[in-house]
Amino acid sequence: MDLKINNQIPNNALSAPAGRPDGAAGQVGAGNKHRLQSVGSVGADRIEISSLTGRIADGLSTESARRSDRVGHLAALYGSGRYSPASSDVSRALISHALANKTSESA
Repeated sequence: MDLKINNQIPNNALSAPAGRPDGAAGQVGAGNKHRLQSVGSVGADRIEISSLTGRIADGLSTESARRSDRVGHLAALYGSGRYSPASSDVSRALISHALANKTSESA
């Protein structure tokens, strides 16, 4: 991830309201980098965040959709009485969960 910060605080930024300071404008630069840059004559603050953050968000969204689909499928199986997990998988999960909770309580 590319993160570049050039911090030169203009005198009027200290009294600017929360959010974007006076004279700031957002834009998308080369390589899909998002920029917030001072456009006034005072100061030259600039921040660039690479498109990696967008790819991470897309990946998380895709994973969330997959998980939601899986839970919906399992709920349908359970609701119809056709859900029958292997007993060894259930016992392994119960023991792993119990050990994880015991470990976190003692820490």
